[in-house]
Amino acid sequence: MLKKIRKKIQKDLKSRYEQVQERIQLFAEDLQENLQGLEERYLKLEGRVSGKLEKRLESLEKKFEALAKHLNKEEKKGKKEKAAPKAKKEEKAPKKEVKKEKAAPKAKKEVKAPKKEVKKEAKPAAKEENKKKSEVKSLKALKGIGPALETKLNNAGITSLQQIADMTEDDAKNLDKNVPGFAVRFVRYSWNKMAGELL
Repeated sequence: MLKKIRKKIQKDLKSRYEQVQERIQLFAEDLQENLQGLEERYLKLEGRVSGKLEKRLESLEKKFEALAKHLNKEEKKGKKEKAAPKAKKEEKAPKKEVKKEKAAPKAKKEVKAPKKEVKKEAKPAAKEENKKKSEVKSLKALKGIGPALETKLNNAGITSLQQIADMTEDDAKNLDKNVPGFAVRFVRYSWNKMAGELL
């Protein structure tokens, strides 16, 4: 009797165990299908979002570049307007010298006047050279970096082209936490190579 009862119990347990296994397998298959569907949806969404973001970033970069060009033109116009009255003053100065020559011609006064004019002409040339050097050293010398991005990088501790030239992709990814979108543009424009060429 006991043997028969044991056999029945064993058969019942086996059949139940098999049923449970079948249910688990069906559940696992359903889960895999659902996961695959979710992964496909996620990839599609990620592709759409990244594409839209890249297009927006490109349009913003173009706008920043256009603004920078516009500002440079305005600065040049301002410099020309400032330089025009100085040129008129320099033209008026020799007329006064001619009058002095008529009253009392002295060789010493004639020698002193051109020296002052040479000094005045030399100063703006030196200032322009210093400005060009500062522009090259500025982060804005790199394509895609405008005033807004430069301030963000300066706040994050990046202030020189040498730092960007020494930077790796891992460094750019770490910096991307403080300056969003930096890592993508770092790779796209190869800023480390560009900065090395400018140095």
